[in-house]
Amino acid sequence: MENPMSDLVVRRFTLDDAALETLSVNWLGGDVWRSQMFNASSLMLPTGEKYFIDTLREALPAIADPTMRDDIDRFIRQEAAHTGIHVRLNRRLEAMGLRFVLAPVIGWRIRQGRGMSVLNKLAIVIAYEHFTATQGDALLRDEVWLDGAPPHLRALWLWHSAEEHEHRAVAFDVYRTLGGGYLRRTLWMLYISLLMLVETMVQTLDNVRRVGGLWRARTWVEAARFLFRPSGYFPRQARPWLRFFAPGFHPAQGGDGTAAQRRLDEIRSWTVAV
Repeated sequence: MENPMSDLVVRRFTLDDAALETLSVNWLGGDVWRSQMFNASSLMLPTGEKYFIDTLREALPAIADPTMRDDIDRFIRQEAAHTGIHVRLNRRLEAMGLRFVLAPVIGWRIRQGRGMSVLNKLAIVIAYEHFTATQGDALLRDEVWLDGAPPHLRALWLWHSAEEHEHRAVAFDVYRTLGGGYLRRTLWMLYISLLMLVETMVQTLDNVRRVGGLWRARTWVEAARFLFRPSGYFPRQARPWLRFFAPGFHPAQGGDGTAAQRRLDEIRSWTVAV
């Protein structure tokens, strides 16, 4: 009897250089804060995704189940595809004057943690993956998050968010299979939550400074609107963040698969399954 296959689909996203060359630094309809917060995420993602890939590869030899091994393989391939696109996008952002200022700090932290157990590394990954999945879910559901985006950037972020939804449970299932428990994952989540908050804000503020928006009142109105309105960043993250601390939590319980599939259908012309 054949083993069941993974439900994850690996897709190639089409983004041509001409589209990137026309990109403005405040590409979300001129909204400085929202544009620079998305740009901050893009600048930070390749380093994080490499860590996710390396951690799942380290865990792979301990996994016997063929379906879970297939999930890991497709998780890695999805994350590698995301990394490739964001590296290209980041080159354009850097050409416009942005810099990944946190690279030395994050690189140092990763080097210091190389000797940790694979369970601790997986707990770190599932904390970050919870954020990418829940933020992606908010983006998939609420058009306002990408209001004003050019078509290619809108499609890119919808594709990325939909695939984060698809593979949101892979690292968590590997962690539990290898014996990871509640206390370890929740303690790491508290630590990663602080890092995410501080580092995202530092990178965003540096971006805002570099594009000349730091001393403009309008920038802070944009920030307050995006971060604190009912459909904004913090209100949309609060409940999913708290849900992570429930003893019976599993990532498959959250998110909207219908929204993810609807967005994938909308951007079908931009993606090819591989």
